[in-house]
Amino acid sequence: MLKRQRMFGIVLYLLLFSLLSACTAGDDLPCPIPQALMDTPPADAVTLTITNNTCTTFCAVYVAPKTCDDWGLDWLGLTTLRSGESAVYSLPAGCYDLSLESCTGLAYNFSNYRLTGDRELTLDSRDAQTRGVCDASVTVVNHAAVPICYLWMATAESESFGGNWLGADDPLLPGETAVFPIFPDTYDLKVEDCDFNILRLELGVAVDEPLVWEVGE
Repeated sequence: MLKRQRMFGIVLYLLLFSLLSACTAGDDLPCPIPQALMDTPPADAVTLTITNNTCTTFCAVYVAPKTCDDWGLDWLGLTTLRSGESAVYSLPAGCYDLSLESCTGLAYNFSNYRLTGDRELTLDSRDAQTRGVCDASVTVVNHAAVPICYLWMATAESESFGGNWLGADDPLLPGETAVFPIFPDTYDLKVEDCDFNILRLELGVAVDEPLVWEVGE
């Protein structure tokens, strides 16, 4: 079980998000939210739509009642939340803390989020130079004879590669191409097949504009 006090990250710009100083609804919510309730929400559940308009991909989404000491399970499961995508969750009405972790380890953290009716949470990265436009990206082209199951892109100063940008159930098949907006930075890039065999590894790649990264030529 992931302890909430061990979750660290950088709180980035938040769009359409309300921080409420007093939030008492749903104090009787189970802690943490069990898998059964995630799979089969109650009939009176409300929906939370999370839209990712940032220049990154999220590898984990945690939602916990504000009174809970544990984040519980990752709501993304085997999937990712890429730039431009949305995810919809059904939850009992109440007040929650949320943490969304990017595949590079950055986190959008929220506390006392009042979810007493259907709501939409839009994440937006605003930069003085790009004005919200994702000028940098990595386009992965799979020329290999096997699917790419793991894509790792970590900033050069990171101690690990972080999370899998493809997600466990979304491999990049031979001949396919996928585009990943990212924040301008210097990255270590690695792709692996489904048996963790390295197909391409490149360290210290400066990405400040669209980059086409071909694998298996």
